[in-house]
Amino acid sequence: MIIEQKVYELPSEDQHKLQIVEIGELKKFETQFGTKEKFAIKILVTDQKAEKDGGDMHVFLSVTPDITATKATLVRFLKRLKVNVGKSFDPEELVGLNFRASIAHNEGTGNNAGKTFANLVIDTVAPLTTSKATVESV
Repeated sequence: MIIEQKVYELPSEDQHKLQIVEIGELKKFETQFGTKEKFAIKILVTDQKAEKDGGDMHVFLSVTPDITATKATLVRFLKRLKVNVGKSFDPEELVGLNFRASIAHNEGTGNNAGKTFANLVIDTVAPLTTSKATVESV
């Protein structure tokens, strides 16, 4: 028996239509700055399928549960989506949200050296309005 490392097909480096499909559980990670808590946002690439098997393609956004730091990835992501949060926020409310953004491929570092990842370019995130979605699909 030969066991090989699974290689995931990556969505193209381009602008894509996307949908948030799942919010991961809060997990602890060791970083150079100590232990940090993060959760993953699972995002479906709705306008591209895997070439090998025609299956769904996903990207993940890993964020800290911080809605106060203006430079935090989650805060920047929510602002780009035009999602207003008050003193508290339930990330599960994001499930089903459609938006568009560019995807870039980045090489992993450390334990992930030699792997390539598809990442959202946060500064390109924009909500899909009903009217725009209708116009774009024509």
